[in-house]
Amino acid sequence: MQLSRPERRRGLINLTPLIDVVFLLLVFFMLASTFLKFGTVKLETAGGGAAVVADLRKIVLVHVGGDRQFRVDGRAVAQQEMEPLLHRLVREGKSEAVVVVREGARTMDLAAGLAIVRRAAFKAVRVVE
Repeated sequence: MQLSRPERRRGLINLTPLIDVVFLLLVFFMLASTFLKFGTVKLETAGGGAAVVADLRKIVLVHVGGDRQFRVDGRAVAQQEMEPLLHRLVREGKSEAVVVVREGARTMDLAAGLAIVRRAAFKAVRVVE
C-alpha cells in the first residue's frame, strides 16, 4: 500500500506566448513613435535658392563606361593615361570634376574612375547618371 503521492514534475515554461507579446509590443511602438522630425530636414529644390552660374571653363567632364572605358572632355582616354591628364588639367585651372556614369558601367568601373579623379585633387567631384 502506497501512502504518499508520487511527486509530479513541473512542466516547462512555454515561451511562445511571451515571444508573441514582445513582437506585438515592438510593432506597436515602432508604428506609434516618430523617428525623424521632418521639420528639421532641410530640403532644397531647384527653384528654391539663388541662381548659381557654373564656370564651365573650370569643369572637367569624365564619362565612365563599361569595361573601364573612360572619356575626358569628350576624348577617349585609356585608364593609365587618365591620371596624368587629370593632373595636367588641374594645373591648368580646372577645379571641378563631373563624373557621368554611362550605360553598361559597373560599380567596379565607377570605383576605378573615382579613385583616379580623387587622386587628381579636384576641389569638387560630382557623380551623375
